[in-house]
This record gives sequence, structure tokens and C-alpha cells, in this order.
Amino acid sequence: MRSPKWSSEFKDPNGLKGRYVDSFGDAELREAVCLSLKRDYGVERNPENVLITVGGIEGIQLISATYLDPGDEALVFDPGYSAYADSVALFGGKPVFVPLTDHFHLDLDAVENRDLPIWP
Repeated sequence: MRSPKWSSEFKDPNGLKGRYVDSFGDAELREAVCLSLKRDYGVERNPENVLITVGGIEGIQLISATYLDPGDEALVFDPGYSAYADSVALFGGKPVFVPLTDHFHLDLDAVENRDLPIWP
């Protein structure tokens, strides 16, 4: 028998229990992201071009899986979150650590002096 407390606390306000949700993320959230991009940065995007992930690592792994071929180099900030380099390596890429300045900004001179393939 289920605990009455458990039963009363479990709510399904959106009627989603037992159903799959949109794999690109909640439609209203994707629309809100588009509105925010336009308002804050002047960038126009369609909700169909927005993907909501559960967390940052899921997004980084999706990008790594999509764009990296075995042996590709990917720039990873140092210091930075170690899971970024792990994700690159997981999908066959080679993490190339780029030092940040003392104020945690990208050191463009360090990047420029390394003769690395950089995406346009």
C-alpha cells in the first residue's frame, strides 16, 4: 500500500505522467530563449533552431559527438571545467589547453602563436 503522504505530494500539473516530452526541449522555453536572444543581443533565431539540454555537459557532449572526428583538436580553456576535456577525448578528439589570463579572459596571443585549427 502506498503512503498517503507520498500520494498526496505527487502532482502532475501538466498531465505529462507517462508521456514523452519534446526532445528539443519545452516549446515555451525555446520561444523564451529566442525572445531573450533578440532583446539582449539583437540575434534572431527560430525556436526550431534551439535545443534545450538538461545541463551544460549534455550540450558539450552533443557538440563533441556531432562535430569531432577522431584526432581533431578542440580548444579547451585552462583553467576550466575538466569535463569539457573529458568530453572531447570521449569522442576521439584531442583537447588542446589554452591558458586564460589572470582575470580569466581568453589569451588571444596564446591562441595565435599555437598554429591551431580554429573554426571560422
